[in-house]
Amino acid sequence: MKKILLLLCLFWTGMVSAGSGWSGWQVNEVYTNQTASVQYIELVADASSNQNISGSWIHITTDFDTHSFRVTESFNGAFHYLIANQGFAQSPGSVPPNLIVQGQLFDPASMTLQITLDNDNYIFDPLDIPDDDFYALYFDMGIGVNTPTNAAGNAGQLYENPIFQSDFEFCGAPILQFRDWDNDNHGNAFDSLLACQLKAGYVEDNTDCNDNDSNIYPGNIDNPDLAYIDSNCDGIDGDRNNSIFVVSGASGSGLTAADPTGDAYAAQQLALNNNRAWVLIESGVYPFGTVNDANLLPGVNLAGKYINDFESRFIDPINFQTQLSTPYHGAKITAGVNGQTFQHIRFGGGGTPASETNYALTVQDSDISLQRVFLIAASGGDGADGVPGSMGSNGSDGSFGGAGVENDDGFSCSSGSAP
Repeated sequence: MKKILLLLCLFWTGMVSAGSGWSGWQVNEVYTNQTASVQYIELVADASSNQNISGSWIHITTDFDTHSFRVTESFNGAFHYLIANQGFAQSPGSVPPNLIVQGQLFDPASMTLQITLDNDNYIFDPLDIPDDDFYALYFDMGIGVNTPTNAAGNAGQLYENPIFQSDFEFCGAPILQFRDWDNDNHGNAFDSLLACQLKAGYVEDNTDCNDNDSNIYPGNIDNPDLAYIDSNCDGIDGDRNNSIFVVSGASGSGLTAADPTGDAYAAQQLALNNNRAWVLIESGVYPFGTVNDANLLPGVNLAGKYINDFESRFIDPINFQTQLSTPYHGAKITAGVNGQTFQHIRFGGGGTPASETNYALTVQDSDISLQRVFLIAASGGDGADGVPGSMGSNGSDGSFGGAGVENDDGFSCSSGSAP
């Protein structure tokens, strides 16, 4: 028997103590197909909800395994938020999610499923998922047709799994083929059919992650960009095989997103040693260099504002920066490689000694690209004490005093008395 998700929700209607991030929000729909390859969770807000959800956390727990995700952008006036996996994003009938997660959002075979928004816990008991993938679980514990809706208010509806009734039964080896809308020779794994012959517009490859854009396909060049596009279908904006990964407080090798290093400065040399062109840095503050050395190495590109295991980047242009805290003389690059890029990085630091100037970044003999970079120089050091001044000139002569006075006792005087 298949399984269905029964909802054991605690305090659905605002009788909860919500945090500032998700105040007025709740889970509205939960969807998974039978293989968990297509999943989404839709959140909705009431009229009095907090709209400043940028950076807020969503925690999804199945049994004892918790995955946490952060909202990547601000929403003004939005009343829906849609988090989904890559399979949903590629499925016919879907709408663009506000946050895409690689792999599963949750394991439908687990004993429990809990979705946490601040202090609000929405607890599910996975039982008997319906045979028909056309349905989602609603907030009121009912089951109905899936209607995923994103922050823009766009509503979708995933198709039912098609029943293939082509003439494959009359040929010995029917071909499983996948729709290739963008003609890049990579098909959509979630849009397929069986037929005796390869049909026009279909291919046998099913590795495309965006079948609406011919510039997105596995193996394509993917340098981090300001549109945050995953051009090579490896799940990040950038190339996993051409990058070093940095997360504050980490102590790993830096060679994978799952094993990041915490040293942004040393990551440059690590990139050169491993023939990698990029250092990808999660949002946060990082010590960068020493008093005598804060050099940016030629040939190493830096990109910041990554979150969610590098699968997302903050769209908010001001907040959640990646800050490299440099010595007072700042970072410096000399003889940089043509086109070397620094993207979403904030340079600057304090601690300026007396009589010294503070710099954020010095560029010398380099043709580099600064993309949404903040250069924040701190105050200069205190100046030295001035030399003693010269001796002042003599004061002017005082004026003559008035006539003396004497009291009757011959000793003490009082104003206005006379002998």
